[in-house]
Amino acid sequence: MGAMSAILTKVLSAGMQRAFSLTMQKALRLRKIDSALKNIPAKSALVKTAFSDFEIVLGTYRGELTQSVSAFLDELAKSGLADAMIQHALLSADGEALKPTFSEMYYRFLPQDDGKCFTLFESLMISFSTTFAELSKDKSVHALLSAHHKEISNRLSALDAALSSLRLPNRPQHTFESLNPTLAKIAKGLQNSYKNVRVETNKGARNVDITRIYIPPKIRLRESQRNARHLEGVIKGIAPATISQQNISASLAVHVNPKEIENELSRVAFADLKASFSRIVVLGDPGGGKSTLCQRLCYDLAKNAFHALQYGDRPQIGQSEQKIPFRVILRQFEQARVKEPQLSLFDYLVRDTRQHVPGDVTDVSEALSYLFVCGRAVFAFDGLDEILETSRRREFVDLVQAFCELYPLCPSIITSRVVGYDSAPMPGDYEEYVLEKFDNAEVSEYTKKFFKVVGEHTEAEAAAQSQRFLQQTERNAADLRRNPLMLGLMAWLFNSQKDIPSNRPEIYRECAVLMFERWDPDRGILPDLPDDFDRLQLFSEIAARVYGDPKLSAGVERQWLETELRQYFGALYENRSKAIAAARSLLEFLVGRAWVMTEVGDRVFAFTHQTFLEYFFSRSIDDKFDTVAQLLKYMKPRIVRKEWDVVTHLALQLKTYRNARRQQEAINILIEWSASASSSLQKQAILSFLAKSMEYLSPSEAAVKDALSALFSGATELALKGNFVSFSNISMALESSRDRQVFLQSQAVKMFKDAVLSENDALSRIAVRALQGVNDRSRIHRGGFAHRATRDEVLKDTKSEILDRAKRTRRFVELQWSWYGVISEDLIRTHGIELFLKAELAGSLEDIGALSGLALYASEMYQHLLDNVAFPLSRRVAALRVFGSVGFSLPPFEAASVSRRPAGYIPEDAWLAAFESLDNDQTAFAGAIFAFQVWLEGHGGRHRARSTSQRNVSRGDLVRNKLLRKEMELVDSLRLSNPRLAASIEEVVTGERLLTS
Repeated sequence: MGAMSAILTKVLSAGMQRAFSLTMQKALRLRKIDSALKNIPAKSALVKTAFSDFEIVLGTYRGELTQSVSAFLDELAKSGLADAMIQHALLSADGEALKPTFSEMYYRFLPQDDGKCFTLFESLMISFSTTFAELSKDKSVHALLSAHHKEISNRLSALDAALSSLRLPNRPQHTFESLNPTLAKIAKGLQNSYKNVRVETNKGARNVDITRIYIPPKIRLRESQRNARHLEGVIKGIAPATISQQNISASLAVHVNPKEIENELSRVAFADLKASFSRIVVLGDPGGGKSTLCQRLCYDLAKNAFHALQYGDRPQIGQSEQKIPFRVILRQFEQARVKEPQLSLFDYLVRDTRQHVPGDVTDVSEALSYLFVCGRAVFAFDGLDEILETSRRREFVDLVQAFCELYPLCPSIITSRVVGYDSAPMPGDYEEYVLEKFDNAEVSEYTKKFFKVVGEHTEAEAAAQSQRFLQQTERNAADLRRNPLMLGLMAWLFNSQKDIPSNRPEIYRECAVLMFERWDPDRGILPDLPDDFDRLQLFSEIAARVYGDPKLSAGVERQWLETELRQYFGALYENRSKAIAAARSLLEFLVGRAWVMTEVGDRVFAFTHQTFLEYFFSRSIDDKFDTVAQLLKYMKPRIVRKEWDVVTHLALQLKTYRNARRQQEAINILIEWSASASSSLQKQAILSFLAKSMEYLSPSEAAVKDALSALFSGATELALKGNFVSFSNISMALESSRDRQVFLQSQAVKMFKDAVLSENDALSRIAVRALQGVNDRSRIHRGGFAHRATRDEVLKDTKSEILDRAKRTRRFVELQWSWYGVISEDLIRTHGIELFLKAELAGSLEDIGALSGLALYASEMYQHLLDNVAFPLSRRVAALRVFGSVGFSLPPFEAASVSRRPAGYIPEDAWLAAFESLDNDQTAFAGAIFAFQVWLEGHGGRHRARSTSQRNVSRGDLVRNKLLRKEMELVDSLRLSNPRLAASIEEVVTGERLLTS
């Protein structure tokens, strides 16, 4: 094989991974398909022939593998076009829509080669398709590709439509060689613009290299029904290969416990994000590090792209794609659109790029056009949430979406706050991820870096300072310090004062005071300012003018600021000259030294961070209204639309701080609103706000009990309409509350207990479903309640009553079985086996049906996978005995009677292990076989070897043979002790069916 085969193999391996979502790319690495791709050319005669034919085509058409062709293929590998070609090859599509873009790239490298461009394109497509045809002979690879055929197909349909609408010239004006210097300048200029973050030190503002202080974030797939379905498909796709590579215990941990593999696949490392993504949204809390993530990603990508352009680096597997990143701060683009409503994103990017790269507008425009058309760029749209009005945010979502569809070969990333995103989301082909908060280890690492780099301490001093900071904030700000912005500000407070305030508004206040009142005096800098006015009040008034105005929030001009200051001091002082002098001196202070506002352009100033703007605006709202009722009435439209989340909570906390009467009044008003809400969406929004406000509204036990009761009744009302998500508000209330958490926990248990035991059948079933929505990792499943401790207490407290009522009521028969494992032959014959198959067992994992779970978890080997507090091992084995005794004697029952489905994918190794663990208990063993047969038939009666003497080379066939032998061994052992059961089992095993369609 020649150099060409090596190049194409790299393209194939990287392109194969990038054909899928980030989650599927991780699955591919688990499956090691990339290794298979690398090795196939050396193993397969067919693929060798394909590559050889390709080289012959090149030889015929060029006579040799020229430097120009090699350079073109390197550039192709870096572009989004190669990925699109590979995705088409995966689906055996011809890729006709890709040809114009291919020629756009091709003629920049080989401008004189008339008529040869599409010959090369078709040869590449044949080579790719041949390789995938060979690779798909591997059953596990074929299963993976089949499972995600629709995902790729839908993406390609949209991509082809977008590319077909592009109108590209037959020949570009400039070759790549002439374009390359401009591209390198752009990459270098953007790298420099992304390199530094601005921090304030005791020696003034300083730019710090982002790599010295940045902590790589944890990114996790957002919890949603769509993502749950996506993960399910991924897990099924990787199942067969993983079994063959791991021992039985590990394979069951992956497949029977989907949470183990889901937890792994949901996480994305920062290195993986840099290496490859298609279209993603990263959501996070205010100050959670979204913009810093965006900046660091762009810096790393720009650095790699510059090296590739300057030094001819070839793309390497597992490294960044060498695309040039373009970051759009959306609030700045919004401000530009206010001045020029027809300004396009392309023209804005050309203008923005020229701020960092000197050059002719035509050259920059052509360079960007080439990068965008050929997929050699990455688009990073930062701060979607900072477009405050929901309707206007939707307008910008449409603008971004249209721009990305215009250049579909370019990856794009959007950042936004979680709150409010769903009111104006990106379209469904964007993967949604959540930026997780810092954990204690990351807080420690960050503060050590902070005290060393920003505080200018030695390594030992920084470590000691960090330890003292952690000890103090553990008491009063453990949750706030998990937010990167607040962590940095609190670190500076601690650095200067050795103390941290005890509540959020006070922390914000102290951070602001530190930034513009104490910093300079602490360094001996004493500005000539009036001392008879409240600076916090002044900034609050400025924030009130700025917040919500897209033009002003992006930055205010010096003249605007001076006018506002004159008005402020004009109202404060009767002497006009004194007012003008005060305004001028304060203006000079603000634009020169004040850290709350900073210069963002030529004589343009803005609040240094959105959090400061929100805090001061909250203060202005609090100051504007005298009563809680007036304040809440003003904020209600924002609350019901889930807007101004930080502002509304801060304003209410300011108004009610250390005032039990006002806290009580706020709770009463919110409860009244929730009861009279005009729609389900309004009710959900108000309940969510009430739950979160429990952090600071806790005047008395009676008051928080009333609030919890409103949350419970509201969730129940919405659940009657099929919406269970509001039960998560109860979890939020318990997690938010500090002073009343133990009391609230006891009240939540009582409310659920009363509902479960209610004579109202609908209410009881809602409560049961909410409680059973808890999985083994205490996360919400199917809209369930998130506190596992509450569920366990309810199960314990209601047990005697449920067992008693089960004597009279069928509903409680189902409950005593699903919660406590109480079952008997009489109960099955009286109520029908369907009742016991539909129930979901307490503590079972979500994708394992009740019956399958009995058999698998009856083995001590797999108890580590199970939350078995309410349904212990002994009860599971006893239940298997009941199913073993009666199950095979029942007439065939409908497949629909099985819980949702028999179970998700379960490796046959796991069934074999369950059988072996029950060798000494014939009846329980029979129950395990009954469960296996139900599971097998529920999955379409997959092929099983019928002859134990048949020679098999497949591990799967060997396992199936072992299963069959174990079943027949049980039949033989039962022939004397229980011939009827033996005959029934033999009939089912050898062909009879338990389930009807």
